[in-house]
Amino acid sequence: MFSKSLEKASTRRWLSVVCLVAGCLAGFQPNSSSADDSFHFEKSNSQRQVVTYVHRVENNASRLMERISIAMAVPQSDRRQDIEKLTIEPQPDRITVDEWNQRVAHFTLDSLAPGETFRVRFVATVVLSDLEWLITGPDVGAADEMPERVRRRYLGNGDLYNIRSEELVRVARSLRTSRGGFLEQLRHIHDFVVDHIVYERDDRWDRADRVLERGTGSCSEYSLLMIALCRLNGIPARYAGGTCLPHAMESEIYDRSPTTTETFQPTERGTPNQDGDVDRVFHRWVEVYLPRLGWFPMDPTRNDLAEALGTHYRYFGRLPWFYLVMNQGDGHGLNEGLGYDYRSSTKWAGQETFPPGSVRVQRYATWKDAPSPDAEPTKQHKRQVVAGKPLPWSPFLVSGEASRK
Repeated sequence: MFSKSLEKASTRRWLSVVCLVAGCLAGFQPNSSSADDSFHFEKSNSQRQVVTYVHRVENNASRLMERISIAMAVPQSDRRQDIEKLTIEPQPDRITVDEWNQRVAHFTLDSLAPGETFRVRFVATVVLSDLEWLITGPDVGAADEMPERVRRRYLGNGDLYNIRSEELVRVARSLRTSRGGFLEQLRHIHDFVVDHIVYERDDRWDRADRVLERGTGSCSEYSLLMIALCRLNGIPARYAGGTCLPHAMESEIYDRSPTTTETFQPTERGTPNQDGDVDRVFHRWVEVYLPRLGWFPMDPTRNDLAEALGTHYRYFGRLPWFYLVMNQGDGHGLNEGLGYDYRSSTKWAGQETFPPGSVRVQRYATWKDAPSPDAEPTKQHKRQVVAGKPLPWSPFLVSGEASRK
């Protein structure tokens, strides 16, 4: 662990000095309209996809499941993803919208007999794009420009953040810097997480302080630790998550790495087949709120792998086209029914009395290329710079097709 941290930090110290002097940390370029506070992004490489997300419950127990409830995140349009059509099956009992405009579809089922399954899903036709934030330090506002509602919600504690941990408080203080403003502070926190955590999935989400102590974590645990350290340094932070196109997610880093001759090999995340690419792992990353600019993405898990292959800060202020954002959340108190999940969840009466493994819950997403409405290919669109204003959420369709099997 120490050798990893020392080697990476040494390389990045040299890189960060060069970037800061050149005004291009994390690939940022000077704002084209420096006379005012307008914020711009660079949008490119638009791709049209059909993404099907499935949540499936299978009762393998010897007794009836009763009063079953399923909550499923409903993706929405933003400046990077344009949802042209969204169908939900079967028709949900209700759809809730929280104060941050995050939508969750809710389904209820009276009972599920042994051997029966129940499935819910959405099918989205969506145009996704690479989006890179084009900002430098002077573009970011001062701390007193932070909206009060953002402070209240995204500087607080949570079960999986545990920001009262003595060790987290100590580390957060050690990372504080008085130079460079918010972006330099974020770089310190980001670098610490990338240097001290090694990727490892164990199908559970531990608290941020335990992740720090252990030194390993999944993408969710990288994110929980980074959120906790940001909040302790006065930077509002939340997580975002969703499904990713499997082969694109893996191949982008290998194809663009200047230091490796390795080529992408299919992994457990999913492999292409006649039905499309299947994602069974999903992904979570971090968003922080920058005064005057809004929510800014950082993906410490992906940057850890990118750095190991020689590409630093590739996912600091950039989201690739092959992420479909399903939810931007903060655990309990938001996204009714999801808790800390960003995809979907299942609950039923007496859940704790069922033997482990007797009820199987599956989540997976399938990606397929979608034909353009005018039969023209949409890939490799001309690069464009768009004003950073939120786009309205696209309406969706709800289907009443039965899904009990």
